[in-house]
Amino acid sequence: MDGRLVQRRWLGWVFGLLACDTADKGVDSDANLASESSTAGSSESGGETSSGCVRTPTVLPDVDAVGVTGLRASDLLAEAEGTFTGQIAWLNEPPLTYTGTTDPSALTLTLQYDGGEIRSIDAELGECPSLGGCACEDRLEVDVTWRLTSADGVLDETWVAPLLHEPQSWTMAKPIGIATEFQPDDTQGSLSAASFTGEGELQSLTARATFRNGAAQGSIDGLVLWNEWIGAGAAATFAALKDGAQDTACHELTGQDACAFAGCVPVGGHQQILDCQCGPDEVFCFAVAPPADAPLAWYTHQAGDTWDQYDQVVALPSFGDVTPAPWTACVDAPEIPGCECATEAPACG
Repeated sequence: MDGRLVQRRWLGWVFGLLACDTADKGVDSDANLASESSTAGSSESGGETSSGCVRTPTVLPDVDAVGVTGLRASDLLAEAEGTFTGQIAWLNEPPLTYTGTTDPSALTLTLQYDGGEIRSIDAELGECPSLGGCACEDRLEVDVTWRLTSADGVLDETWVAPLLHEPQSWTMAKPIGIATEFQPDDTQGSLSAASFTGEGELQSLTARATFRNGAAQGSIDGLVLWNEWIGAGAAATFAALKDGAQDTACHELTGQDACAFAGCVPVGGHQQILDCQCGPDEVFCFAVAPPADAPLAWYTHQAGDTWDQYDQVVALPSFGDVTPAPWTACVDAPEIPGCECATEAPACG
């Protein structure tokens, strides 16, 4: 399946009726991470409250002060600050159909710190009004300037927003990320509300990106009103690598399109499941391709999301004597659970 179709994930138009409270629609504060502090109400404890979560910010004195999540602002900036180059492609699927070309266009993402405020946010969940649960995680925020530009002129946008470190995030695939909500007619590029058609009414767009090990992956998401229902999903997806990180960052990207957008090589593989069995076909990104017609072999690397880090064991075409970092051939890592299968070739269909 096309990676863009997988990443689009329109959420079924089941976020809730407009008559319900916003918190019950799933489009609460984290739908616009950049503006949460200005829209949240005040709690009796002096913090900010949203969807049953009381967030108490503490302004940190400098980039080397440790926040509540255990990281410093300097740690976040080491991951996200700089220039990333790759590609973006718009999607033309209902309910929000882009009317222009869906061919990929060169993309540049830049992020810089200009001395903005640094906030350590302590989060405490009180009474949650949503049956689906409430997002309430500690996080570190660093106000930065970030910019998205595309070679076709559709995007030429600059925003000031908080770069976040939010372990166990409900809204980010990786712990460090950024998001900015904007109106399609309030842009510097050629993008506008007229760039889209569909049965629903476009309410807003949100630019999102996550960062890790020199890779940036993200989307432009749309929030669409349709009859009495509201839904959200990707109108465009992008991937980019930090300058100089080509050899080390490809493995952080997910999906065939993301590999191609960043100039990486998509390689088909099978994640190991129980008893040395092969899971379904997946795409993994590499800086180099394995030899043609190479037999399968077991490899391992550290994988994970905002919730967990773990040793992933995958059947991949053999790379021969030189395994691309940070992957390791299982024959060289017998101590990793699952690598005991390396004594036999993977039997993947």
